[in-house]
Amino acid sequence: MEIRLSAAAEKLIDILNGAGFEGYAVGGCVRDGIMGRVPDDFDITTNASADEMKELFSGYRLLLQGVKHGTVAVVTDGGIVECTTYRIDGSYSDGRHPDKVRFSSRLSDDLSRRDFTINAVAYSKKSGTVDPFGGIDDIRNKIIRAIGDPDMRFNEDALRIMRAMRFSCVLGFSVEENTAESMLRNLGRLALVSDERITQEFEKLITGANIRSVLEKFGKIISEITGGLEITENVISDIEKAPNDFCVRLFALLRHDGEPLKKLSESRIILKKADRKIIGQLLLMKPPESRTEIKYLLSRFDKDAVRKYIRYLDDASLAAELESVLASGECFSLSQLEINGDKLMKLGFRGREIAKVKNIILNGIIAGNIKNSEKDIAEYLKTVAVSDIDKVPGNGR
Repeated sequence: MEIRLSAAAEKLIDILNGAGFEGYAVGGCVRDGIMGRVPDDFDITTNASADEMKELFSGYRLLLQGVKHGTVAVVTDGGIVECTTYRIDGSYSDGRHPDKVRFSSRLSDDLSRRDFTINAVAYSKKSGTVDPFGGIDDIRNKIIRAIGDPDMRFNEDALRIMRAMRFSCVLGFSVEENTAESMLRNLGRLALVSDERITQEFEKLITGANIRSVLEKFGKIISEITGGLEITENVISDIEKAPNDFCVRLFALLRHDGEPLKKLSESRIILKKADRKIIGQLLLMKPPESRTEIKYLLSRFDKDAVRKYIRYLDDASLAAELESVLASGECFSLSQLEINGDKLMKLGFRGREIAKVKNIILNGIIAGNIKNSEKDIAEYLKTVAVSDIDKVPGNGR
């Protein structure tokens, strides 16, 4: 079997081989190559030590942060290629990282410490594939299987539970039964994993095409990391139909709960400030039924959030109407008003009245009762009683 490697990875393996060392591409790049996908990055495993690699690759810029673990990152024109000495991991007392590593001269030692069979296939042009655990068959049969005893694998590193779900979602693979049972049995060990790493895996898995299968099989794990959200058939169906967008999928997961923001605050998911704002806005929106109602949404919420909500609704006519509103330059926000605070003061409005009257003007424009011109607005305001202004809640932007 021939697997296409990047020119950079092939060159580094050739350098290792030329100096009498072994060198193999390993892990995700080999898995993706077998699947006919183009890998994003390449990892190399070798029997050369870090010091030997530093000498062999001295013509490249090297990143040495991982050198104590045997990793030399080589900066090439094709990207960074991590080259790591064969190793044997020691015990994992923290449930995440080996207490120590021992370097080895045998490729089989290095492959046996990996998580899943699909990630334990090595390849070089010189030697072909090395597949001691049947990873190629599992890739072809679309199966995620832990290497050896799954309980041992997940006790070594609990993040592998999240990785298995992510691979299943993104690759469309099923999880082998013993591996799946072990994941559920060991889900409590996710407490040993940082929220940041939980979030990184969750963001990838929730946008995967195989999300239904994972939610059906591992809903208990998803519930555990999302503050106890109930994973019902309605939730699963909603997420499955939702666009492949992190904020929209998370909104679809949250919207069925009575206290979604409370659940989110109690979850293991760490949101970027912008994502938290968008999801909060999505939870407040109601489906618009007209161009006017689309403009009311735009008056209250960020344009990107409204776009995501319309995408979630999966209504082509509403999507076209939204883009038409945005392209037309129609007024839907306070910043677009053809009258400012100074001019409103000249018309006799003061203090808090100005903010209130701006909202009255904006509502009138959106409803089609006023044209967005200074003259029309001034005429309209002659009909507004100052005493009624405080009764109008501000809802513009």
